[in-house]
Amino acid sequence: MCAVFELGAAVDVVWGVIGTAGAVASIALLLYIAAKGHADRHAEEDARDFYDAHGHWPDEDGVRSR
Repeated sequence: MCAVFELGAAVDVVWGVIGTAGAVASIALLLYIAAKGHADRHAEEDARDFYDAHGHWPDEDGVRSR
């Protein structure tokens, strides 16, 4: 036989608060990621443009030994 425990309405409130907090945290994380932008992508594109114009990467000294 299985025993059923009555934990009361407080458990529903606790799980409701936990669920709501999780939802708010998830939305906040998504907004943070969206607001962060694409800085890495733009920096890579700028570095490639620099390479096309100068023949070396921006973090190199520009002297090539072949």
